[in-house]
Amino acid sequence: MACHGLVTHRQHSLPGMPGAVSNRGPGHRWLKDSAPPMQSETSPALRVVREYLAALQAGVAGDDLARFFTPDAIQVELPNALNPGGQTSDLPAILSRSLQGRQVLASQTFEILGELAAGDNVAVEARWTGVLAIPLGALSAGAQMRAHFAMFFETREGLIHRQRNYDCFEKW
Repeated sequence: MACHGLVTHRQHSLPGMPGAVSNRGPGHRWLKDSAPPMQSETSPALRVVREYLAALQAGVAGDDLARFFTPDAIQVELPNALNPGGQTSDLPAILSRSLQGRQVLASQTFEILGELAAGDNVAVEARWTGVLAIPLGALSAGAQMRAHFAMFFETREGLIHRQRNYDCFEKW
């Protein structure tokens, strides 16, 4: 399935975990001797996360991203090759950093490899590709960067309240 250009897959409920859904195939066995998961509706939490990632991919930045977050939202980026010290951002910093990112990147895509939603919580595994708008380190403008993301979201009233990113960048 595609959601605003994001590559996603059909969702299924997880046996023994009421309200939890995943995009693993119906033949995937989550628990020993469990029945194959059944298809489920998209949860509100998963919907807002998908819409947020699609907006980032479409180049939305700054105040236009605020609609996805609670006013007291916090985003935590764990240490990685691009940001060795990691960073914790409140909503104004999230919006400001998105504008900085738009100056560095000509485009970015998220290929969703896995999703798991349980109540107000969502976990997403994604393969990210960014095309540089400007030179960065040894990379020239137009070069591609790739990373593998594990993103964990907590939503509140249909908006992102907390986000934690574990970003694993491929060598550049």
